[in-house]
Amino acid sequence: MEKAVVKAAEKILCYTQRRCNDWINGRTLQLSAQTARAGQRRKSFAILSDVAAEGWLQTKPGGKSFPIGQEVGVLKWRLQTQDETCMPIIINCWPNEIPGGFEVNIEYELQDTSLSLMNFLVKIPLPPGSKAPMVGSCDGDYEVDLRHSQLLWSRPLVDDDNATGSLEFTVKAERGAKADLFFPINVDFSSKISFCGIQIIKALDTNSNPVKFSTEANFHPDRYEIA
Repeated sequence: MEKAVVKAAEKILCYTQRRCNDWINGRTLQLSAQTARAGQRRKSFAILSDVAAEGWLQTKPGGKSFPIGQEVGVLKWRLQTQDETCMPIIINCWPNEIPGGFEVNIEYELQDTSLSLMNFLVKIPLPPGSKAPMVGSCDGDYEVDLRHSQLLWSRPLVDDDNATGSLEFTVKAERGAKADLFFPINVDFSSKISFCGIQIIKALDTNSNPVKFSTEANFHPDRYEIA
């Protein structure tokens, strides 16, 4: 497996609206003190000095409040590194050549056990023209997609209770076939926990009075590929 290049980006969006007769006109958000995985990049907003290790985010002095009835980005951060420990989950694949084909062992390991990955799906390419592989053992479920020459390995949930798992199978291949036919491997999942760990814990209006709010996290990869 080639050395991984990890790229990540997340954005916190603010959406304000009217509830009954209360006009919510917010300007300030308080963020939890959890350390982000990467430096924060802000646009059109200023981060105030930490107060008791709690971060505050507000519109620029003299600026408008959060617009009513629409989303607006208030904080965005990016991460680019070759440190594999920053990846939420590690996938290792070992294709071993045997007479008439390959024996393949694939494993996953959840790096950050505070995350819960839902609808976990691993797509393993198969040699072109090969028949259905023989699966010896599988943590979770699998499905053979011969139309697209791939093996689909899935688990409804990957979390601290099943932070590791493996899949073993054998598949026939033409003479001279190479192990790189099993790459790239693509991974997909979703999570209701932010990758960076930042949470909004308080919202204030333009008069610095607390207002009711709700939050929803949606973390999923645009592309998660093992080459």
